[in-house]
Amino acid sequence: KLSNTDSSGKKNSESLSNNFNYSLKGKPSDLVKEIAVFEDNENWSGDSDFDYNVFIQGKSSLTLNSLNGSTSRTTLDLKDGIKLSGYSKIKLFVELNSPISNISNLNIYFTDQNAENIYKYKIFDAKEGWSFLTISTKDFVQIGKSVSSDKTKKENFVNKLILELTSKSKTAVSVNFDYFWAEKEDNYLDDWLVGSSNFFSIVKNGFSLSLFSNG
Repeated sequence: KLSNTDSSGKKNSESLSNNFNYSLKGKPSDLVKEIAVFEDNENWSGDSDFDYNVFIQGKSSLTLNSLNGSTSRTTLDLKDGIKLSGYSKIKLFVELNSPISNISNLNIYFTDQNAENIYKYKIFDAKEGWSFLTISTKDFVQIGKSVSSDKTKKENFVNKLILELTSKSKTAVSVNFDYFWAEKEDNYLDDWLVGSSNFFSIVKNGFSLSLFSNG
């Protein structure tokens, strides 16, 4: 269960730390990279707002709103950057306040500092309410003309994250984002009998790694 609603109507969630079940000793600390946690100590710029009533972990999520086909966009500078080719999966939580059929575009972009290398993924499989998404880094499509070095292109090094929402005409849509991270591998699932690769994920628990159960 991802979230609950209290008697006042405030929707919140158990912290991810309450779902840690199994410690992953012996795994390298760089197996997981936190990309964004959507707390107010992150310097998002653009059309987004922090939502302190609807969230999965911590104290807030980040929300984008779109009305009648308008586009909302928000950007985060990634302090250390990330080499996309070094990770196999991108994972995050997304909440829609209406069916995805009301959305024209819900996009994730990674770019380098000068937007010479742009990698795009269009979210198409989120449902109304909270969804836990697992995206292969191979599914990010490079767009635009790159003029950077072959090494940069090959390594897919990026240091900006952009989230973008466009509603369809005559609709109003709100989308919340929470806890966004990358994993290098998912072969830790080999020892577990699970029906879906989304059942377990690796998350950081302080300085150690743990399995998060989404079941």
